[in-house]
Amino acid sequence: MRAVLSLCLFLLLLSLPLASLPQESFFDIDEPLYYGFDALEARLEAVRQDRPILALHLSGGSARAFSHIGVLKRLEERGFNPDLIVANSMGSIIGLLYAAGVPLAVMEDIFRHLEYSELFTFKIPLRGGFMDLRGLLSLAQALVGNVDIAELPIPVVVVCEDLRSMRQVILCRGDLLTVLQAAIALPVWFDPVTLDELVLLDGGINNLAPLEPFMELADATVVSTAFYNRELSSLDPLTVLNMGINIGKSRNAVEEIKEHDPFLIRNDVESYTYMGWSRLEKIIRSGYDSCDRRIEELEEYLHDRGIDVPEEPPNTLQLLEQNGEMYTERWSGIKRRMEAGQLQPLPRGFGALQIHPILLRRHRESNRLLQENYLAMSYLFETGYSGVRLGAFSDFSGTWGVLLDLDTALWGRFFIGLNNMIVSTLDGWEFNDSFTYHHLHLSLPLLLGQRVVAGPFLGTEFRLAIPGIEEELFLSGGIDFRLASRRGRDFIQERVAYFFQLPGIHGISNELMFRKRLLGPVHVFSRALLKTSWYPDGGPAISLSYNDFFRGLERREILDSFAVFNNELVLSPDSLTFALWETLLLKGFELSAFCDLYLPEAATLSQKIEPSFGASLRGQVAPMGLIPLTAVLSAGYDLGVQRPFLIFNLGSVY
Repeated sequence: MRAVLSLCLFLLLLSLPLASLPQESFFDIDEPLYYGFDALEARLEAVRQDRPILALHLSGGSARAFSHIGVLKRLEERGFNPDLIVANSMGSIIGLLYAAGVPLAVMEDIFRHLEYSELFTFKIPLRGGFMDLRGLLSLAQALVGNVDIAELPIPVVVVCEDLRSMRQVILCRGDLLTVLQAAIALPVWFDPVTLDELVLLDGGINNLAPLEPFMELADATVVSTAFYNRELSSLDPLTVLNMGINIGKSRNAVEEIKEHDPFLIRNDVESYTYMGWSRLEKIIRSGYDSCDRRIEELEEYLHDRGIDVPEEPPNTLQLLEQNGEMYTERWSGIKRRMEAGQLQPLPRGFGALQIHPILLRRHRESNRLLQENYLAMSYLFETGYSGVRLGAFSDFSGTWGVLLDLDTALWGRFFIGLNNMIVSTLDGWEFNDSFTYHHLHLSLPLLLGQRVVAGPFLGTEFRLAIPGIEEELFLSGGIDFRLASRRGRDFIQERVAYFFQLPGIHGISNELMFRKRLLGPVHVFSRALLKTSWYPDGGPAISLSYNDFFRGLERREILDSFAVFNNELVLSPDSLTFALWETLLLKGFELSAFCDLYLPEAATLSQKIEPSFGASLRGQVAPMGLIPLTAVLSAGYDLGVQRPFLIFNLGSVY
């Protein structure tokens, strides 16, 4: 009861207002707040002594803002380089990277190779958002570093909104990671960002292309937009909410564009959903083509304002080229580490209260693998290369437990993970069949060649009954090898290991797993495990298995050996993606036909075969298209026991 009251008090404190707005200052909410604006004006005035100022505005638009890369590419080809970049929302990521000197080719390669689900962490929104940006910020720090945006080679301005004063905020200074986090702090999805006395939100919620505070700074202004002008697909609550918000931010942008009459590049990406992260190349190409169609008019517009292609590149451009070489080299190293499964350090500490599934797989007996599914609530804290997780879990059928996980990666390469659980069966108010479970895993993945990752691993599993000293120990160590295609969907993976298990059982296992595209969207997936065991009496046993668990009914008999042969024929269309309620992205759909053959007492070459066959449907639901949660539904018929089966797994992967 005391814990419940403490939790209620904590939530109440979070809900208290941060500050009240004095009545006499309420009518100042239409006046922007400026951070570092005087220094920006002085810097631009120094440039104006040599040439007229060209400003480029990059609007928000989520995934559609990738079109700005195409616009910048076409401007570079023509020889036009901005002296000032103004951006908000997703346009700020493009603008900040470009202002730092990251080449467009590197930028495009970054977004093409990113696994977006690794950039964000799902959490319970105690501080305003369902996701945080820890992965994105660690990547930005590794690439650019945490510099002040006022010191970037190209002057850059990021527009946000202050939740406390309700005023627009013009950020011309501030550390890059904080500014980047504030620029895309979309309400509900991400936490607001505190900067001094400000509580900052994504500026795109009010205006996709703010111009008013900047028109006097430049002699010529070019605006690259990524508006949202799709057909209204439904009238569900989330779609109505998103489209309702879009009315205000689009109308404000259009009003300012009409009033100030900049040169407008309206990118032909408005039919894309804002979750179109997988359409990178098409969106960039649309931006390039949209700019190309107006390039002659743009040249006339700039010429009339005294801006022509310079005969010699300015000093700023030379500095950008030098930085470009540095960022190209940095990204090459980052990409190698990513392909090897190595980590980037987090720039600061991040905490998250989460609800998540646990798929617990642990070895039992000489050749069995027990799989259990739980739902957990835990608190995760990560900093640098390390993290700790503390929580509770249950299968809601009488089994409850607590967990403590510790993880670190020495130098970002040598992974050490320790998982600890205390599990009990609750019978009324009594805890029965209690035990502790501990899993230690060490691995050192190394990139040996293009898309070839290999390295040693060591894993131990220990189970101790409470009370008593009945223990189970499983130890396994060996080499992992994985060769993946460029997109990672086709692969071959092998694990060779030596294992030891109480009471004195030991042996060698060789696991082989592969997936291969056959024709078009049709793939084949299979797994084989060869395990040779030696018992204390010297008798060997061989087990062949094509998957971790038999998809039919669970076999509870304990055998010296068994075999499960599993093959899947998978239909996996790349383009099958749906936007649901303008908020959720449904993707990664796969339909599989499978056949499992269960052979008890395989070491004796028994002729008894119990087949199981059926179909599986796999798919992903991704809020904002960023954090996919995988679900698998399998249904079939087990001929061995003459019964159908239905299995649902949440968050499971191959």
